[in-house]
Amino acid sequence: MPSPDDGDSAMRSDDDGGCSSAVTAVDAEWLLRELRTDSGRCILIDCRSSVEFGEAHIRHAVNLSIPSIMLRRLAAGKIELVSTIKCRELKAKIADAIGNQVFVVYGESAAADTSHPLYNDTLEILTRRLKQDGCRVACLSGGFADFKTRYPEWCESDAADVPAPLMGLRSLRISSSSSSASSSSGGGSSDVDDADRCDSSLGLDEDREFPVEIVPFLFLGNAANSEDSEALQRHRIQYILNVTPDLPNVFEDSGNIRYMQIPIADHWNQNLACFFPKAIEFIGKLNCFPPTSSIMIAETKFLKNI
Repeated sequence: MPSPDDGDSAMRSDDDGGCSSAVTAVDAEWLLRELRTDSGRCILIDCRSSVEFGEAHIRHAVNLSIPSIMLRRLAAGKIELVSTIKCRELKAKIADAIGNQVFVVYGESAAADTSHPLYNDTLEILTRRLKQDGCRVACLSGGFADFKTRYPEWCESDAADVPAPLMGLRSLRISSSSSSASSSSGGGSSDVDDADRCDSSLGLDEDREFPVEIVPFLFLGNAANSEDSEALQRHRIQYILNVTPDLPNVFEDSGNIRYMQIPIADHWNQNLACFFPKAIEFIGKLNCFPPTSSIMIAETKFLKNI
């Protein structure tokens, strides 16, 4: 199988599709040749949102849809890529491919998508992790948009038999829908000396849209949410699990909101297991709430060290 590093002019481009300059770029023509020859010789990963993937994607591609919290864990090396895959068949395929096959990743277009900075972070982090695992990694220059323009017959819409996404936590996706996220571009550029290291600090823009309802009536919030009475009322939040050592229970004296505070420090050596029974018991009260009540878990640093 041709390698992306073989020097073929079709495999290189100044337009790197949003990937790091340290990653080889392949163009649509090269990818088409690979797909026509043997679609199983490369693993094609779509780093766009699950909605965009469902609307249209390149044949044989699998979708990486991952919440920002889990993306940090992947970046920091705290979880393995294969451990996040639900489908056993796909998990085996990825595991067998690591170190043996070329991984080709792509986003929506060549230019960085400033309206969805999390997608660019996904591309960057995924390519770095795969390279650290000894994999051959390439980025599709021009992204999906260019490939679809050139070869629309090799693109397809979502169907019942589409493989499960690599990350099975779609309901936990925490991303900012605001175009103002582009102002955090400084967080996306790292020093050249750190090109081979994963940076788990993605900035706060992708976590701006809090509180997030992760399951019905259960929200994940932050310090600002815990002090925002209008937001609490809007989401009908009447119970708050405060998992910080110093965040005050602002509305405790009003009697309208019930609190439980668990002093969890945001540190890698924090033992969380000892707090589980009380937290589970408190959250379990949700079953006794009237249908109009909700519970929120409030924390300050978005669990970066989980």
